Amino acid sequence: MLYADARRARKALFAQRLKLARQRKDLSQSQLAVQLGTGITRSGVAKWEIDTESAEPEYETLVQLADFLGVTVNYLLGLTERMEPERQIANLIPVEAMRQVPVMGTIAAGHPVLAVEESDETIALPADVLPSGDVFALRVRGDSMIEEQIYDGDLAVIEQMPVVPDKTIAAVLVEDEATLKTVRFFDDHVVLMPANPAYRPMMYRPDEVHILGKLRMVVQHRG
Repeated sequence: MLYADARRARKALFAQRLKLARQRKDLSQSQLAVQLGTGITRSGVAKWEIDTESAEPEYETLVQLADFLGVTVNYLLGLTERMEPERQIANLIPVEAMRQVPVMGTIAAGHPVLAVEESDETIALPADVLPSGDVFALRVRGDSMIEEQIYDGDLAVIEQMPVVPDKTIAAVLVEDEATLKTVRFFDDHVVLMPANPAYRPMMYRPDEVHILGKLRMVVQHRG
């Protein structure tokens, strides 16, 4: 007896919610039947909306109903009060898909500055755009790399590695000073190339240059 009462109550709630959702879309029973396609008639929809009738749609039809009416299956079945499905927000990345990258300090895109320092600051970046190795970020100071679209205040994301290929933009340590430049390797010297004609290339002996890592991406900052 209790089961039968519960079933009737659930059917009555389903009928009420289906009718409300249909009217909310400004559809007649006939129009809804046409939208659902083959095998569904106006009288079939009418029976679903009568709380004393035992007729209920098959689950696949129920899913189709909910999708067309812009409601959830659980709402129609009386399992939730939430009528509309949760909408995905454009450009929202799940927290688990983000990676916290430490911001280690500043680096020169101009004249070299003192070596990078430790910092508690981090930036969250999508994990799928980052390499699997160790990465860190450095805040750019100066304008020597503007022709590479790297500007003052941007964050340079660096993959840590001791060696990079020729003509790579890299974070480089020279004595106690750090800079971001395109690195050119020659037999007896290394040239750090700016990307701004206002700056001159800097030439060093190979043992004077320590590679911190390769530039992987730039997070632009526009004040």
